[in-house]
Amino acid sequence: AAGTKVVLAVRRDRQGDPWATRVMASIFNWLFSKLVFDGFSPQGVGFFLVDRQVADVLIRCKEKNAHLIGLILWSGFKYATVEYDRAEREHGKSRWTFRKKLKYFVDAFTAFSYLPLRLASALGLFLAAGGGFYAIFIVIVRLLNKVPVPGWTALMVVVLLVSGVQLVILGIVGEYLWRNFDATRRRPLFIVETTAESGNSKQLSNAPLGRATQHEIG
Repeated sequence: AAGTKVVLAVRRDRQGDPWATRVMASIFNWLFSKLVFDGFSPQGVGFFLVDRQVADVLIRCKEKNAHLIGLILWSGFKYATVEYDRAEREHGKSRWTFRKKLKYFVDAFTAFSYLPLRLASALGLFLAAGGGFYAIFIVIVRLLNKVPVPGWTALMVVVLLVSGVQLVILGIVGEYLWRNFDATRRRPLFIVETTAESGNSKQLSNAPLGRATQHEIG
């Protein structure tokens, strides 16, 4: 299509892959599309073709553990998808091991999503609230029924409250670390796809710097 800067190659299906590979790929692609990039293909992306302009943007990204597909989608350039059928391997064994797949998964989410940090904070609030409500419930039962409360109950309340507070604090610390990490990745603050100049801007750009007046600048 006109104006397309990126072409993503998407597999039609995963027939022939081991069931474990199909399950892992389906889970990863679903999570990636729901939590990171909306509209990401459920079949994943096998390879891609990019314009020179997109390649220059990728080169400007100085990340060590870069996730190329994520960076391409993050750049915001218009893209198209092409489906393909992958031929069955005739010789050798794939070097795409479970360890490499796991690293790929971690790199993708830690580079583009802060949701795990938010989930940790939410879980901490839930546990702390649960411990607080449970403590109130125990006090009410003890006052109304005068039933002795077992020692493990009080211990459970303390564990819930302390665990919840710890998770909330870790989530807050993680938010600060995420912002520092995001600042050190040195991604471009903005990407200019096209520029347009008016006649006045061309005249100003050609004018000598020493002759610029307040009227011209305004």
